[in-house]
Amino acid sequence: MVRNKPYPIRTCIVCGQKDYKSNLLRITCYKGKIKLDEKQRLPGRGAYVCSKSCLQKLNSLRIWKKLARSLRHPLEETAYKEFKKEIEGFLERGKYV
Repeated sequence: MVRNKPYPIRTCIVCGQKDYKSNLLRITCYKGKIKLDEKQRLPGRGAYVCSKSCLQKLNSLRIWKKLARSLRHPLEETAYKEFKKEIEGFLERGKYV
């Protein structure tokens, strides 16, 4: 079967590398919290990261500000701490290479 539509391409928010949407990890603002969207199904604006090293760089305050701006979500200290814990848990599970 031939696909007539082009595959969606997204850009990593950290390094700027472009890749297919299915190869990237989506981050979204859902119910007022910034969350990792592993299945890419949550509603709302999304941002993408391409690799484990880019995901680890989200701990940087400069990159966090960039993420908050792209998701159109205000920068809050509590949201930052919760998201940082979620990233650490995700990396510990070892699902993302």
